[in-house]
Amino acid sequence: MMYPLRQSRKPEEGFWYRDVVHFGDAPLYPLDSYFTVSMMDLAQSYYYGRYFSMPTSSGRDTALVEGRPFRTSYPPRPFADIFERRAREYLENWDAKYAEWKKEVVAIIEEMSRLPVDLPEGVDLNGAAPYRVIESWLKLYLLWLRLWFKHYEFLMLGYLIYQLFYKFIKTFFPDAPDHHISEMLAQRDIDTFRPTKELERLAELARELGIAERLAAFSNAAEMERSFAESGDPKERKWLEEWNAVKYPWFYISTGTGFLHWEERWIDNLDIPFTYLKKLLKEGPSRKDEERGEVLARGYADLLPESYRGVFYKYLEAARRAYRYIEEHSFYVEHLGFTVGYRKIREFGFLLAKLGVLEREDDIWYLTWGEVLEALLDGLTGWCNLTGPAAHKVLRMRIAERKALLEKMASSQPPTHIGEQGEVSDANLALLHGVGRKTGGDVVAGIAASPGRARGRVVVVKSPRDLEKVVEGCVVVTSTISPTWIPALRLAAAVVSESGGAMSHAAIIARELGKPAVVGAAGAPLFSKMATRWRSTAI
Repeated sequence: MMYPLRQSRKPEEGFWYRDVVHFGDAPLYPLDSYFTVSMMDLAQSYYYGRYFSMPTSSGRDTALVEGRPFRTSYPPRPFADIFERRAREYLENWDAKYAEWKKEVVAIIEEMSRLPVDLPEGVDLNGAAPYRVIESWLKLYLLWLRLWFKHYEFLMLGYLIYQLFYKFIKTFFPDAPDHHISEMLAQRDIDTFRPTKELERLAELARELGIAERLAAFSNAAEMERSFAESGDPKERKWLEEWNAVKYPWFYISTGTGFLHWEERWIDNLDIPFTYLKKLLKEGPSRKDEERGEVLARGYADLLPESYRGVFYKYLEAARRAYRYIEEHSFYVEHLGFTVGYRKIREFGFLLAKLGVLEREDDIWYLTWGEVLEALLDGLTGWCNLTGPAAHKVLRMRIAERKALLEKMASSQPPTHIGEQGEVSDANLALLHGVGRKTGGDVVAGIAASPGRARGRVVVVKSPRDLEKVVEGCVVVTSTISPTWIPALRLAAAVVSESGGAMSHAAIIARELGKPAVVGAAGAPLFSKMATRWRSTAI
């Protein structure tokens, strides 16, 4: 392992799957791991084992192999009657609890954004500025941990509800496609898709105001903002006001999963949403059959024995509520929350570089959480006694060693799993990670996530920067997909994702776009190197 991280057992014991859905292919930086996997294991295991006492699992653990997170799920050890009582409480009060959940999460994020990380020039007239900086670092950790606990509060129960609805359908209709089941759950106003919908609204507003061609002529967002801010045209000023109004929270979104500090965020690079906006100005809004889910639901209900139709609609209603939370929680926690959090960490990196502890602000990512605390204590003490930091040379040597190690690990390619896979009872593993399917042989196979047939030239997308390679009619092959890719993927004929299950973002985004898609196709990017054309079928 590259740096200290709690690990209760060795990865070769039991079954461990590589979490590509959340973390992609690259090895983790030390500091990222403290704000992701170590907190994930604590919060997720709490709700699995000690709060809900789930019948599917008692919790998770993570091991780092070549810097990549491999996770395992422990078998359930339920406490009598706890799960039934807790689950009923949430199901009967889902809407009220979820409304309170959103309120609490936004409050945590706003408190995180206000944490002070600055020092005065000269004499400290306000008192104890170094104390406030240390307090902010400690609070940032605790607030981030609270976010993780909120992240998992409904999640495992939500996936279990999915699984129950899935099993109900499969009991009566064994040949029902998985994408039919998920399409019945889709809803129009999911916040996860709001960033793209806000861009569509801004594009439509530009057309109404008659400034679409003017907008499309700008080469970048900064040029547009500067020109519109200085403009005497009230239409341009009005549009700019709307553009600025949607930045928080809708531009606080990552181009990846949101889990990693190096993923670009819209708010930090406004050229990303502005480029998408110009695509929308050229192509117009997407068209989608919003009623397909309702038509499917009525069709399946009509085929059921009359005595089971009421049960079907109860399952459907519960699963739709779960769907909303499972989709929206990722926006509020991983995207909005982590964007605010990682920007705050960068403030600490800037401060440590200014104090002379770090050579450059980005070196903070090579430290552990405790090492950042030690670096702050060293730098702030040197600031107070006017002599500068004392331990920075040792710290810089450690950072240099880790940079070299991380670079070496980046060229390695660990397996997709370790150990023998047994029976999978955890709905989260099956629906999100695709764990449980048997793969192998010379054929790359996956889960039919979105219906249709397509044939086109392959474009392998390894990172968001590769999205500019996406052209009309191509087949996008990638490891995982973020909701922020929607505007670029509109050009694709089909999508193939190496990771994910029927309810992963890759699957849901493909259905949102109406693109044929296969997910959980392990080895797809590697296979694509040997193929110039790809035939994707998801019926």
